[in-house]
Order: sequence, then structure tokens, then C-alpha cells
Amino acid sequence: MGTNYYWRDRICTPCGRYDEIHVGKGGALFRGYRHVLLNTEHPDWGYSEHSPFDEPVLSRSDWLRILAGRPGELYDEYGKRIPNPIGWLAALTPPAPEQIRQQDADRAAERAASRWQFEPEAGTEWRDAEGFRFYAREFS
Repeated sequence: MGTNYYWRDRICTPCGRYDEIHVGKGGALFRGYRHVLLNTEHPDWGYSEHSPFDEPVLSRSDWLRILAGRPGELYDEYGKRIPNPIGWLAALTPPAPEQIRQQDADRAAERAASRWQFEPEAGTEWRDAEGFRFYAREFS
């Protein structure tokens, strides 16, 4: 599968608490945020997605820009700190065209084999200009 990565900020050194934002999984799948805000005219309608950064995160370059200007640290799901998060993100290799085709075929086969016939909501999955996969919902 892959290792999940989380951005920790608002770290309280004395008590060890922090806020955590899911960045993605092993550089193969990123968490995206479309940033559809709360409808102020009809607040009971809610929202479908709100970015923790108050702006959308739709590509790896968005992650690079946002995290470069934000205090915090990157950790993997096992609690290991990534010493140079911007360098780590920048060094990820975009998938080759044949990898993209295989990933898309695997995803289609996974959906077809699903007992529940899972179909993602429109706009919850996409690829950025480099070919990195994004998903705008929680995943593990």
C-alpha cells in the first residue's frame, strides 16, 4: 500500500498536543481540498469540503507553496519526523504515462469488484498537471 504522511502544526511542546492534517500516502496519492465554503445564505445546507488552509489544495505545487510558508512539521503515520518536508515533496517523481494507465485501470477494476459498486462523487478524484493522484475525501 503506502505510508500516510501528516502535517503537524500548533505543536504544544509542554503537553505534546498538535493539530494534524493529512497530506497523502507515500507520494502516490495526495489529499486534496476543493475548498467549498459554508453557504452563508443557507447555513443549514453546510459545505462539501473546507480546506484547513483557507484556500484550495489541488496539486503537488499547491502543497509545496502552502507548506513552505507554514510553521509545522511533516510526520509519517508511525511518528517518524521527515526532516526536510519541502525537499521530500519536491523530490517525488511524477508517475510515468504507463504508471498512470495502470493506476487508472487498477482503480477501475477495484470499483468494478466492489460489493457496493462504489462510485466516487463527481470531483472527489483527479490528477494534477504532473499526473499525481488526488482524493478530496478522508482515506487511510
